[in-house]
Amino acid sequence: MYIILSLLLLPFQGITHQQQNNIATEPTNYTYFADSSLFKEDGLQGVVFLDPISLTKYLGHAPNFIEDNTPLAEMPHLPRLDIINSAKTQMVSLYQYHGNAVGEVSLIQVRYLKNTGPFPSKFEMLNIDQFVSSKGIHLGMSLSEVKAILGEPSEDGGQAMLYYIAYQQKGGLYYGNYYFENDKLVFFEFGEEYP
Repeated sequence: MYIILSLLLLPFQGITHQQQNNIATEPTNYTYFADSSLFKEDGLQGVVFLDPISLTKYLGHAPNFIEDNTPLAEMPHLPRLDIINSAKTQMVSLYQYHGNAVGEVSLIQVRYLKNTGPFPSKFEMLNIDQFVSSKGIHLGMSLSEVKAILGEPSEDGGQAMLYYIAYQQKGGLYYGNYYFENDKLVFFEFGEEYP
């Protein structure tokens, strides 16, 4: 028993108590918010997180999630449903985590599509102009417009042409990431981190 315990503690020998505490601390340049009510989104245009009935109402039929293992898939191991707007300029990807009930959405990603593709292998098309989050966030907004709605971010960075802001709930799994090009929102995602 003593030998096993010594082997488990071996990596921590020679490290002071202060150094051990620093290992577990959060980076100083990243702020976690205890109250996420200002920036936490409930969903997208009527699709509510972890509410399969809302997705069925949104689509007008039961959802059909697929697992896309093509090289273009960002998260090939997760069931996904892609929806494209009527102009074929925007796409939302709804991700379902393993263990969710059928139709429960845990992560939402919204992006621009180039008319030349590539389009996903399977998608739904809805007669809408743009995808709007429950807080009113949509592609094309400026950085200041997004911050006016969500507040100051936990983290921000980038360069002049490409910039991002991020929000993270303290002690929770919720996060939101927003990417801007030339001060216009070009991609955003929000939801629960994959367990």
